Amino acid sequence: MIICSNCNHQQQAGSNCENCGQPIQGISHTQEQHTQAPNENTHTNKPNEVAATVTNQKTDSSSNETLDNIKKGLGSYWKFFVELLKNPTKSLQLHDKHLVFSIVSISLFVLTLSLGYYFTMNTTMGGLFGELEDMLGSFGGYDYGYSGAGEFFNIVLKMILVGAIAFGISYGSLLIVFKVAKLELNPKQLFIQFSSLSIPFLVLNIVVILLGALSVGMLANSLLGGTVQLYLSLVPALLVYDKLTSHPQRIYYGVGTAFLIGTINILINSLLLSQLGLSTSLF
Repeated sequence: MIICSNCNHQQQAGSNCENCGQPIQGISHTQEQHTQAPNENTHTNKPNEVAATVTNQKTDSSSNETLDNIKKGLGSYWKFFVELLKNPTKSLQLHDKHLVFSIVSISLFVLTLSLGYYFTMNTTMGGLFGELEDMLGSFGGYDYGYSGAGEFFNIVLKMILVGAIAFGISYGSLLIVFKVAKLELNPKQLFIQFSSLSIPFLVLNIVVILLGALSVGMLANSLLGGTVQLYLSLVPALLVYDKLTSHPQRIYYGVGTAFLIGTINILINSLLLSQLGLSTSLF
């Protein structure tokens, strides 16, 4: 079948259109179907190819976006970290938007404290207590935990628990003192500010880890003990003194905070942690 391109007249054969007389070059329906079939397949495949390409692009875009968000988050925290390391008093001005950064800070403090404890004690006292335990066993049922690198995870996890409890005692004591002093302070804001004040001591913990790893055990032990006492006892007292600016007894409240923290530590140690072979009195 031939179709005239001028008037669309159909005829069986001939070089000129029987209707309008114009020269024609037609194709048969069979040829047309064969010609169009590949095009139809092509059109059918193209949407699938486009969909696959779009999906891959979305996956790559999502991965890149996640990496960018992680980089931005780390960059923001590093800026926050450096700023508070240079001027810790800015911690007293932090609000709810810094909650995540404060959680990261106190988590790093507890982790580095635990690592510092392990490296320091393993260097200075591991050999001594290891020999005593070999000769006498665990004295009084108390496990000192200085049994070498094989107990690394056991000791570090144990000290993470102890550090978290010690922080909880200090924070809880702050809440009690502010309640007694009738100071209206958002507990979340207090947590953010107290946690962020750990940043300078976090750096000291890193120094302790390095000293312990270098076998400078006695110096590392002294520095670690000072870090614990300063942050978990002295800083809360100073925080109370700072917040109670107009209170006539703020000195007593500050001293009372340190006393309360020490008292709760003793009670927790004697009633709970000693049964587990732990102690919040690290040194």
